Amino acid sequence: SSLRQRYTPAEGSSVAAPIDGAQAQEGDAGVGAGIAESLLWASGAAAVLYFTDFINVCLYSTEVSRPWFNVGVAALAVNVVIGLYLAYFLPYVKGIKERQWEGHSPYAIPVATAAAVIGSICLTVGLWPVWTFFTPFMLFFLLMGLLMILRYIPF
Repeated sequence: SSLRQRYTPAEGSSVAAPIDGAQAQEGDAGVGAGIAESLLWASGAAAVLYFTDFINVCLYSTEVSRPWFNVGVAALAVNVVIGLYLAYFLPYVKGIKERQWEGHSPYAIPVATAAAVIGSICLTVGLWPVWTFFTPFMLFFLLMGLLMILRYIPF
């Protein structure tokens, strides 16, 4: 069947919807693909940590540009604190739902966004003398690995 036959607007609608069983269903394959993707990102982050000796370099290397690195760590700490405030303090202590964040804390999201941008730029500049061109890619792998690991931790 042609694409035009499979996707036609429903009666009274201008939006095309799949018909004749052509609707894609996300079942166990979608879940398995998500887990596989998460494992790949987490494995990539673990490889970056292991093969670059990332933690020891960040803590002890004299090549790291400390002022930039420290500002980047502080900015990301601000980002984490705002995230914890929005995700745990407001809903569980204050009883404020997610949809009410904007009214209660209108500057939280813009400040967290600015802190994340400043933190990522400062970390990249601070670690550039060590890994040069690879620094942004390494930081991206570490971020994605962290996000994929956090997605499976039940909070």
